[in-house]
Amino acid sequence: MVAKGAEIDGSDNKLGIEERRRLTRRQRDLIASGGAMGSTCLYVPGELLVARQDEERLRGILEENGALRGVRFSRSGRDRGDFDGAAGGYGDEPDPIVGESLDERLGIVRYSMSDPSRDVVELVRAIQRFSDRDDDGPAPVSLHHVLSGEPLYMGGPGDEPGLAPEFRVAEAQTVEARLLAVLDTGVALGLQDVHAQLFDVLTRDSDDADVLDSDNDKLLDAEAGHGTFIAGLVRRLAPEVGIRMKRVLNPYGFGTDLSVSTGVLAAETPVLNMSLGGYTLDDRPPPILANVLNQLGREVVVVAAAGNNASDRPFWPAACKQVIAV
Repeated sequence: MVAKGAEIDGSDNKLGIEERRRLTRRQRDLIASGGAMGSTCLYVPGELLVARQDEERLRGILEENGALRGVRFSRSGRDRGDFDGAAGGYGDEPDPIVGESLDERLGIVRYSMSDPSRDVVELVRAIQRFSDRDDDGPAPVSLHHVLSGEPLYMGGPGDEPGLAPEFRVAEAQTVEARLLAVLDTGVALGLQDVHAQLFDVLTRDSDDADVLDSDNDKLLDAEAGHGTFIAGLVRRLAPEVGIRMKRVLNPYGFGTDLSVSTGVLAAETPVLNMSLGGYTLDDRPPPILANVLNQLGREVVVVAAAGNNASDRPFWPAACKQVIAV
């Protein structure tokens, strides 16, 4: 890690600039969303998620505290991780209203605060004390948590790089027989020119592209290419598997409960991989993601990162009962 203000010369200059920029970005995000929770959780400022089954009985206390019923959820735009990741940048723009069917399937109603300076953490805690259910599922009201594909690195030793094993090429007729979805930053633009074999086994939509330098500052964004990297690991270990890419994180590695959940719904594959996760205010599962995972059925295998923080706190979605934590 490069100390603030350190002098960097020669070929290390670009690396140093990127390291400082990444650190500054992450510090801003943690400070902006830490609030009363400390620096281990991220959330969308000014937003609450209310379980549909509890909305009617909580409507009075929500309105008394200035919470307004928000617009419906969208499969596109900022709900796919297109927020800028800077301080106060989450949820700044309203989402277009879409059909009721998606709302109903997610099982959650989104509320926003009329006063954006209101501390939503304390409000959520107060409402939970008033209305909590005696179970280990999602709370009746929750923050809109932000999940990350790259939690703050804790550091650690690493071996010297070695030669990769010989690359196995799958037989053409077997590639389409099995599908695995990678829910991450999407697929890097230009992959076809760099790795045609990997590109040939990927399926993706036009909005699943990973823009590697979203702010056009001539430096790769903090987690640019992460989804492509994960797809490459899958390709190397299981070349007979077809890979469906779904972009649920932005190039800085941030997504929301909603962006990840809509990616799960859209994947429609027997295996899902999510190299991402995060903590929640009450150590309960993010409500939208919990609802969506419950709908998948036992025939769908979900694998998620267990986290890099050496903590015994539940790290979601890996801590969900339906998920294999790695």
